[in-house]
Amino acid sequence: MRNLGHALFLALAALGIHTGVAFGARWSEINAGLPPATAAEVMALAVDPQTGSTLYAQTWDSTFKSTDGGGSPATDKARA
Repeated sequence: MRNLGHALFLALAALGIHTGVAFGARWSEINAGLPPATAAEVMALAVDPQTGSTLYAQTWDSTFKSTDGGGSPATDKARA
């Protein structure tokens, strides 16, 4: 789990990426743009400390990037 001030990000096996609000009291799925099988394969998350809103998700063979904290579809950096 990653805590960036008020933003929490969590990758769960078989459930994909989630973000927490209200200090983790509520969680929302943010798998937009990730193929269904890929969302379950996220092995690592990283947040760009320069922006605080750029989120990277690593799977076995690709790195996905969202520039708004997972609010919009992720792009596959390996193919971009």
